[in-house]
Amino acid sequence: MDRRIAKRRPVSVLGHVVTRVRSVFCRVLDLSETGARLKSAQSDVIPDRFDLNVPSEGVQRTGEVQWRNGRELGVRFR
Repeated sequence: MDRRIAKRRPVSVLGHVVTRVRSVFCRVLDLSETGARLKSAQSDVIPDRFDLNVPSEGVQRTGEVQWRNGRELGVRFR
């Protein structure tokens, strides 16, 4: 059962996870008004809260990790 408020649409675009100490590249796999699914080779250094920039989609949001599975992260926007 999908309990998301907003339907996510599949994408495959580059994004940046930005924290106070670093910027990490990621691939945005799906995106909605309320969240996203990300994949990053450096997922282990991504904190639970960060800013996400997705220039090709015009997205600049603060996100909070809801789940982690290997290199993938589920993010809820704040």
